[in-house]
Amino acid sequence: MTIQPQVPQEAPPDPPIGQRIREERLRRGFNLRSLARAVNVSASHISQIETGKCRPSVSTLYAITTVLGVSVDDIFEGSTPSADASAASAAVTGLAAAPAVVTGAPVAVGRARSTGLPGVTGFPP
Repeated sequence: MTIQPQVPQEAPPDPPIGQRIREERLRRGFNLRSLARAVNVSASHISQIETGKCRPSVSTLYAITTVLGVSVDDIFEGSTPSADASAASAAVTGLAAAPAVVTGAPVAVGRARSTGLPGVTGFPP
């Protein structure tokens, strides 16, 4: 009987949320300063989030996605279909094009021990 050494499994890489935030920011015509003002953080902080040098808190991530008009799921999944793509998809499948309704669960404000989300830190002090 041969015993195989266990190879430690690597944790899955963090999703590139900063890159996705930058894509959405540019797609919607925001510059760093205007997004930072709307979210009430510094432009430097937004830049650091986008370049992966720091991770946004849950409250900052929620504020960013709210201002950009996308859901947090869109940022983690990397899927933010445009209205044109939705209409085209509906036309191809023969379904009537209807506006999508995006809802989000309310975010609790306060201290969090663990977010349970990869790439997101807890609430700031």
